[in-house]
Amino acid sequence: MWQDGPVPPELAIYPGYLMARLGQASAARFHAALAPERLHGRLFGVMNIIAAHPGITQQKLAESTAIDASSMVAVIDELEAKGFAERRPHPDDRRARAIYLTPEATATLERLRKRAAELQSELFAALTVQERQTLHALLRKLATPRETGAETSTDGSGGAEGSGGEGRGAKGGSGADRSADGSGGAEDSGRAEDSGRAEDSGRAEDSGGEGRSAEGDGAHVH
Repeated sequence: MWQDGPVPPELAIYPGYLMARLGQASAARFHAALAPERLHGRLFGVMNIIAAHPGITQQKLAESTAIDASSMVAVIDELEAKGFAERRPHPDDRRARAIYLTPEATATLERLRKRAAELQSELFAALTVQERQTLHALLRKLATPRETGAETSTDGSGGAEGSGGEGRGAKGGSGADRSADGSGGAEDSGRAEDSGRAEDSGRAEDSGGEGRSAEGDGAHVH
């Protein structure tokens, strides 16, 4: 792989580990690329959105980036201090401020986009064009928020099945496993109650052979 160090085979079986490892390595390289421009990843992301929507408000920026409103104020302040953004009166709302990139920021962003494309080419060098497109589509699918519980059953079994054979084995295991969700306990309780009723019935009829027969029948049923 393009980043330093081998991938331990014991951990390579976990997709989450591989994603985290690649993400950390990619972030470190991009951070190094941003440093000469006096920027970091958050500023780069916000600058891209402002460039796509000149005059966007701070509130809309916060909603688009999932950065809370108070933090977004600090981000815009930092961009302004670096000479990369400016606040202007909003034409339709006197309480709001429209955010624009400066010409210097536009030129800087263009350089950084080219550098980002180069880093991506290095990261995905082992993949064909088709594989890159497929990977990108899958990553976007994973990153897109879904409705909670849309693919999970009400008792949570969907999550266990999603983990593979181990999840299915745990779900279909012994009676002790089944009792964890209450079903095993209900069966045991039913047996205890039925057995108790059979014993009471035997004692009520007779303490002799008929009572013992009733007990035996109850034991045989259960």
